[in-house]
Amino acid sequence: MIAGGLYHMGRGVNKNLQTAKEYFGKGCAAGEPKSCTFFLKFGVDCNSASDCENQGEKIFGIFRGSTCKGALEYYERACDKYNSAKGCYDVATCYKFDKSIANQSKAKKYYSKACKKGHSPACVYLQMK
Repeated sequence: MIAGGLYHMGRGVNKNLQTAKEYFGKGCAAGEPKSCTFFLKFGVDCNSASDCENQGEKIFGIFRGSTCKGALEYYERACDKYNSAKGCYDVATCYKFDKSIANQSKAKKYYSKACKKGHSPACVYLQMK
């Protein structure tokens, strides 16, 4: 690595955000959490419910399932933009169990959305309350 580490990253080359995003995405896909953190700064980019869900799962797995950091944005897009029952369920589960963002009223709201879209585990959870 160049002396000074990340401080010198990108010096001497033309700025190309698309290329940077591509390489951070590759690092993230390879399981590098710091690459995921930088990649997520470019914003959520997915084109379908399943694409959003898959991206969320990938990022959730890279952070070893200990936090919904980054994955939540993908799950929310799957739910809210693409009307995915699974996406809504995943959002609810993040709000229910991730201590860093815990919000029981949001969890209930998203479990309810998932149930209305036919996601039976969400319906079971709502009946238990």
